[in-house]
Amino acid sequence: MASGAAMDVIKDENALLRNELAKAREAAETAAKAEIAKVREAAKAEVAEARGLELAAKAELAKVREAAKAEVAEIRKSETAAKAELAKVRKSQDARLQELIKPFQDWKAKLQSATSKHAEYVSVLNNEVTDTFNSALDTATKSVAAVTTANPKPPHSLSGMKTERG
Repeated sequence: MASGAAMDVIKDENALLRNELAKAREAAETAAKAEIAKVREAAKAEVAEARGLELAAKAELAKVREAAKAEVAEIRKSETAAKAELAKVRKSQDARLQELIKPFQDWKAKLQSATSKHAEYVSVLNNEVTDTFNSALDTATKSVAAVTTANPKPPHSLSGMKTERG
């Protein structure tokens, strides 16, 4: 009967330790989930900003295309002019087209940079979440190990006690 009481105490201590470990795991998982939610929200904001830049670039590109179409129509009207004049107009148009294309090249570079930063940001945050989770899990495991090491025997251990008969 005495060994049954000792077994009950051991079972109770084991249940307490399991409960503490479960709480620690749950806290670590909750923290990790919160961090992942933050990362997702930040990623959504970055994507929305990138999409806004893309839409602005497309709208500006449509304007440039319309402007280019108008300029091409002018060029076609002036084709009856002398070949020298035509060559001169073409050179002028090439320079103008480069001026019109430059902002889009800049926007494209910004969009690529934003996409790269977004991927880097997500990678860094994923690593931080993983590190945080692993650290919390290690801490919880060490805490349970410390409790187990500090109390290797149940506090009400009957070992070493004499019975009335013995």
